[in-house]
Amino acid sequence: MSGTVQAQRRETAAAAGLDVERVRAEFPILGRTVGGRPLIYLDSAATAQKPAVVLEAMDAFYRESYASVARGVTSASEMLRQRSVTDLTADLRDLARRHPGAFMAAAAVAGFAAARFLRSSASRRSGAEAQERGYRS
Repeated sequence: MSGTVQAQRRETAAAAGLDVERVRAEFPILGRTVGGRPLIYLDSAATAQKPAVVLEAMDAFYRESYASVARGVTSASEMLRQRSVTDLTADLRDLARRHPGAFMAAAAVAGFAAARFLRSSASRRSGAEAQERGYRS
C-alpha cells in the first residue's frame, strides 16, 4: 500500500473517530506482515478473528473451567451436601425475591417436568392398576 493510500486511510478513520492502529493492536494476527506490508484481514461468514482479550478468556476457560458434566454435577452435589436445608431454603427465597420472573419460569418448568415424569411412570404400571387409578384411557 502506498504512503498516500495509508495517509488517506488514516485521515478517513480519524474523521470517523476510529483509531485503526489501536484496533489492529487488539488482534494478534494483524501484527504480522506479508511481503513487508501489514496483514489485512477481510472477515467472512466462515470465520472471524478474535481480539487478544477474547483469546485470553478462552484460554483461561479451557485451562481452568472446562470439564465434563459429571465433574460439574459432582461439585454441585458436594456443595448441596455441605449446606443445611435452612440455608438452601433461605437462598431459594432470596433468589425468588431478586428474580421473580426467573423463579416462576423455573417453577413452571419443574412442574411440567414432574408432570411428564409422573405420567410416564404411570403408563408403565400394570394395566389393571393403571385403569383403576385412572392413568390410562
